[in-house]
Amino acid sequence: MLTQKEFENIPIALEESTAMSVPNEPIEIFEGAFNFKLDETDRLHAANGRLEIVWQPTIRIKLFCEYESSESIGFHDLFLAEYIFLKMDSEIFYKCFITKSSSNKRLIQGELMETPFFGNIDANIDHVLFDVPNLRKFHGDIVKRELDGGLSSTSSRLVLTNKKFITILEMRHSFDSLSETLRNEGGYLFLHNGLIKKKRNNQLMTHEDLKNQIQCLDFFLSFFNGRAVCAMFLKGKVGHQKVWEDYQYLNTENYRSSFSWAPTNIKSKHLQSLWSSFCKIWNYREDSSFLTFAVKWYNEANMNEVSTDTRLIMAQTTLELIYNWWLIEKNQLITINDANNLAAENKIRLVLAQIGISYEIPVEFTGLILQKKKQVFKDGPNSIVYIRNSLVHSNTNKIKGVTNLPPETRGEAVILANWYIELALLKILDYNGKYQKRMGGVELVPWVNT
Repeated sequence: MLTQKEFENIPIALEESTAMSVPNEPIEIFEGAFNFKLDETDRLHAANGRLEIVWQPTIRIKLFCEYESSESIGFHDLFLAEYIFLKMDSEIFYKCFITKSSSNKRLIQGELMETPFFGNIDANIDHVLFDVPNLRKFHGDIVKRELDGGLSSTSSRLVLTNKKFITILEMRHSFDSLSETLRNEGGYLFLHNGLIKKKRNNQLMTHEDLKNQIQCLDFFLSFFNGRAVCAMFLKGKVGHQKVWEDYQYLNTENYRSSFSWAPTNIKSKHLQSLWSSFCKIWNYREDSSFLTFAVKWYNEANMNEVSTDTRLIMAQTTLELIYNWWLIEKNQLITINDANNLAAENKIRLVLAQIGISYEIPVEFTGLILQKKKQVFKDGPNSIVYIRNSLVHSNTNKIKGVTNLPPETRGEAVILANWYIELALLKILDYNGKYQKRMGGVELVPWVNT
C-alpha cells in the first residue's frame, strides 16, 4: 500500500497525442485551405480540403478537396493530369496521385505519395511525442492518471536511457480492452504513447538529431514485439507548444497474433539492459546494418500469415547472417577462407555452441524426431538446412523429399530455427533475464546457468 507521499511522487501519465479509440479509425491530419498545381509549370490553384490517414488494406494518406469556383480547370485538364502537387503551410510541394475527379463539382480525391511535414523542421524542441500501434504488453513502472472518478495508478511505464536520450513508453489507458478489440478486428490501433527528450536537462534538439534514435527504437521494439512496429506521428514540442508534426509511418505491420520471446512480466531492468546493448551496437554504422537486417528478417520469419517455406528460408538466412557478423567479423572465430567453405549446418552448429545449447532436436518436436529416426535428419541444424536446401536448390528428388514430409514437420523446423535466432540475438545483446521459450514455459536464458 502506497503512502500519500509515495503516491504524490508517482509521475503523471503521458498525454495521448493522437486520439484513436477503435482499430483502423481514420485520423485527420490536415483541414483547411491550400494550393495545388497540375504540373510543374502550372499556376497555383486555391482549394479547401482535408488529409486523412487510412489504414486498410494498407496505410496511406487520402486527400478530399474542393477547388474554388474561380479556378478555371477543365475536364481535359483533370483527365490528362495523373498527379497534382499540394502546397500547404510551407514551400514544400507534395505529389498526390489522383484517384477521382469531377470538373463539374470541382472535386478532387487522391492519395499522397509521401508523408507530409508541418512546421519548421530546423526549429529546436525540448521533447517529441509519438504513438506506437500494435505493441505488446509489458510490466512497467507506476504512473498515475486523473480520471473522472479521481486518480488511478497502473504499472504501465517503461523508461529507456542511452548516452544521449531518455525514451519513455507507456501503455495507454484501458490497454487491455483496446488490445482485445485489436485482436478481434485486426489492423492497427495505437496502444502506447511515447516521449523522447535529451538526457541532459533542458537540452534542446532538432528533427535531424532524432532520426537515428527513432530508427534504433523502431528495430528494438520490433525485436521485442516479434513483429514490425514503429514510432508514428512525431510531434516536436517546446513545453506545451507544438512546433512541428511529422506523419511518418516507416515500418509497421498490421496486427496478427505472433510469438514473442519476451514474457509479459519481463522486468524493466532487463529491457533497459537489452536497450543499452542494442544502442551500443547500433551506434557503429557498420554494425547497425546487422541489427537492421537481423531483426527485419527475424520478423518476417515470425509472420504466421507467410508460408512455412518462405519463413524457413528467411530464418536460415538470418542464422547465417548472425554467424557471419558475430562469429567471423566480430569474434574472428575462424578465418574468412575457412568460413566460406563451411557447410551451412556447421555454421548453425557454431552459433549454437556460443549460446550453449545442444544440436539435438528438442523432445517437443515430435515430427522432426520421427524423421531423424528414419535417418532423414541428423540433428536440429541439419533438419533446417535439409528442408531449406530442398526448396531453394530444387531438383525432382529434393522436391519429392521435402513434399513428402508432413506439413507439421516443416512447421516445426521454422519454430526451431526461430528459437535459435532469438537465443542468438539475446546472447549477442548480453541479455541475462527470463525468456518465453518456443516450446512452452518461461525460463532463464541458458548461458545464465552455465
